[in-house]
Amino acid sequence: MSTALLSTPRQGETTLLRAAALASIAVVASTWLAVLYDVVGVVGGRVGFVFLVATAVAVAAVFASALSHRQAVLVGLVLLALGMAGYLSTVPPDYWAVMSPSRFVADMVALLTGYSVLQMTNAGAWALAVAPGPAFVVTYFGVRGEYVRSAAISGLTLGFFVLTSDAGTTTTLVGVVGASGALGFTALARHGGSRAQVETLAVALSLMVLASATVTAVPGTGASPLVPGEGGGEGLQADLVSTDDRVGVGGSIRLSPTVRFTVESEGGSYWRAAAYDRYTGDGWVRTGTTSDLEEPREAAPGPRRTVNQTFTARTDIEVFAAAARPQAVSGVSVGETDQDTIELRDSLGPGDSYHVRSAVLNATADELRATGDDYPAEVREQYLQVPETTSDRVGELSSNLTANAASPYVAAETIESWLRSAKDYSTSVDAPSGGVAESFLFEMQAAYCVYFATTMVTMLRTQDIPARYVVGYTDGQRVAEDEWVVRGYDSHAWVEAYVPEYGWVTFDPTPPGPRRAAETDALADARSAGQENVDASGSEDGEWTPTAAPGPTVPAGTTVDGGGFPYETVTETLRPGQVNGPTPVEFEPAPLDGTDDAPAVADPASPGDGGAGGVPLPPLDVLGLWSLLGVGIAAIARRSGVAAGLYRAVWLRWQPRTDDHRAAVEGAFDRVEYVLGRTRRARRPGETVREYLADVDPDERAARVARLRERARYAGQVSDDDAAEARRLAAAFVSERAGASTTFNRTLS
Repeated sequence: MSTALLSTPRQGETTLLRAAALASIAVVASTWLAVLYDVVGVVGGRVGFVFLVATAVAVAAVFASALSHRQAVLVGLVLLALGMAGYLSTVPPDYWAVMSPSRFVADMVALLTGYSVLQMTNAGAWALAVAPGPAFVVTYFGVRGEYVRSAAISGLTLGFFVLTSDAGTTTTLVGVVGASGALGFTALARHGGSRAQVETLAVALSLMVLASATVTAVPGTGASPLVPGEGGGEGLQADLVSTDDRVGVGGSIRLSPTVRFTVESEGGSYWRAAAYDRYTGDGWVRTGTTSDLEEPREAAPGPRRTVNQTFTARTDIEVFAAAARPQAVSGVSVGETDQDTIELRDSLGPGDSYHVRSAVLNATADELRATGDDYPAEVREQYLQVPETTSDRVGELSSNLTANAASPYVAAETIESWLRSAKDYSTSVDAPSGGVAESFLFEMQAAYCVYFATTMVTMLRTQDIPARYVVGYTDGQRVAEDEWVVRGYDSHAWVEAYVPEYGWVTFDPTPPGPRRAAETDALADARSAGQENVDASGSEDGEWTPTAAPGPTVPAGTTVDGGGFPYETVTETLRPGQVNGPTPVEFEPAPLDGTDDAPAVADPASPGDGGAGGVPLPPLDVLGLWSLLGVGIAAIARRSGVAAGLYRAVWLRWQPRTDDHRAAVEGAFDRVEYVLGRTRRARRPGETVREYLADVDPDERAARVARLRERARYAGQVSDDDAAEARRLAAAFVSERAGASTTFNRTLS
């Protein structure tokens, strides 16, 4: 085909360009729709979401020709307004009680500066409200051939979710590439783009992907990692405690032995820092907002005792830690989250201190075991959520384990005990490819506290037991009767389950012995290496022990919600918060599948569900990017001549065997003639083969192949031996001439 023909588009080529533009618009729209689909996947409502979006798209496609641009935009705005009205009807009355113009502006600013949609209390209703309007308008302009307008609306919608941090790096990249493709293909269709221009556009889009893949830091997208990262380098020595509203679960960790703060307190405790209520499958989100702390705080349910604490920072601190539940705070500016935890307004520096008065739960284990399931409605609504993608196996295993439990509290003890015994502790793990809970239950044998806590919360919620994920610090090293030294490796994750009439009660499913051993080894290594700031207040002298048995600070048999001596300082048979009380009852889980064995744990080395042979397939977004990059690489290879050169090199040196002897001889001669054309000259029009060979090269091998070709073509006489001889002679000729000619080899590259 001539260059003139290549540069002149035909009707079919224009149609293909328009189809490519429409497909690119679909790619952009799929990015922000995927964000909303993930939201409803977390909170529930995927079927309704798909129905609403599909209806909006179908109506837009059917009535596109009957509506003007203004009418279509008006319909989209009406759909959005109706959706938002429906969403606002689900907002709790408490929100309206504090609503004001300044509050509305503050909420909008928060959304546009990183406040995730998943942090909204009614995120599912919001997603259902938002999706149909833009879906209708984008489809309308796409069907009408207004590709630029359609792409612009989708791009703006995606941009909104980039600002809210819900669109991650990959999603944003796919959207940008799709929008660029829509604009490029539209321009080519309008102005008669040639095949060469299409290939150039494909190259440009692929280079966008390649350039983005080489960027080492992309700001403002996705969730902040709960764990610093993979591996175990020095840069990963940190705490598990995060001040972010959204945290993910990562891979291997190495926690820091550096002293974070010292605590003067009337009793040891789990120092709670933050609680998370919404489980996304791969992390946690804290919904709602942070408001000013009103003191004194509302009294917590159940019998309580007062515990006073003074925290002194030994390094820069950005989290507020205290025994649950803080009632009054002094010495620092703080706010109160919707999860009943306290948050620092400003960070603390070394030497800064604050004081806390906490009302700590004071109840016996027997009292808690005798409770029922009469949970407050707001607790049920907020703390029973699990993603729709959660495997049914999680609930089935949990049901079998707790079938004999006499109360929800007993069920929580049972799950806690089973996780401690069934799973091992390790800080060296691979990040899960699917949901954290099911991956840990059925694919992993060992992990650290964030996996244990996430899994237990999920298991409890499948049994309709309200629970939440909590991070903070364990008590630390006791250095005096009323003083503790808390290090980075004391950062921890645990579980709080709601018990009617008593409030939130602490559970810790992480095996305590191995965790303590890992911390002791880390401290010993840091001391031997001369690392600074790993000791304070005489901690180098070892754990403080009383000279005489002082007895607990509360009556024997009392459990304290993180307010007494945690199990590490008493005995591993006690739950966190239980102070010298009765030994916990051993609960026998119900067997699975009618057997007498405990629930089996999957072999981590066994094949999973990732495909044949247990080899997991990459995520769809990764496959999409690879496909796009492959198209671009192919276009680059074609435009640069590399593809043609490689094809010719393979064609020349590989002659496939065939039963068609005449075709084999013809193929052998074609290769000989091609080499002669590149190393000597091409055969002129009207010039016979014999004349051509006599003029350019009297090589007998070439002449013999030519005679075999004449016999096959004109006499129809060719045998299997003739075909084999032609292939052999051609191969020798090509190997000698092509290999010896530098000019020829350059034409292949």
